[in-house]
Amino acid sequence: MSKKEALAQLRTAKSSHIQWRSDVQGYLLGLHVDTRKLPIIHTDSHFGNWYYTQGQKLSNLPSYKEINLNLEEVFIKYRELYKFLHSTPKKAGLFTSQAKMDSQRQEQKQKLMDNVLHSSQALIATTTKLENELMKMSDDEFDKLI
Repeated sequence: MSKKEALAQLRTAKSSHIQWRSDVQGYLLGLHVDTRKLPIIHTDSHFGNWYYTQGQKLSNLPSYKEINLNLEEVFIKYRELYKFLHSTPKKAGLFTSQAKMDSQRQEQKQKLMDNVLHSSQALIATTTKLENELMKMSDDEFDKLI
C-alpha cells in the first residue's frame, strides 16, 4: 500500500463516518433511513471496518491509537440514543400533561443526539490529525512504517 492509497482509504472512512452521522440525524428526525446503514456496534460500521483492517497498517502512529477511544465513544453514545428512541414513552400522569411529557422526551432525545455529535466531532478531529501526520511523512518514512 502506498501513502496515497492509505490517505485515500482514510478519507473514505472519514467520509463514511460523516454520512453515518447524517443518517443518524435523519433517522432522529423521522426520515426514512435504511437501518442497515446504522449499525450500533462500532466494528460493524464502515469506519470501524477500515480501522480494524486496512487501518491497522497505521497503528504505529500516535493519533491512530486515539481514534479507537473516539470511535468507541461515538457508538456508546449512539447506543444510548438508540435505546431511548426504541423505548416506550411514559404516559401522562395525574399531575403531568402529555404535552409536558412529550416536551421532556424531545429534550432528552436532543441531549442524547448532541452527545453523539460531540463524540463524532472528536473522532473526525482525531482522524484529521492522523491524516495530517500521514501527509507530513515522506514516501520513504511511510514505506518504513508499513
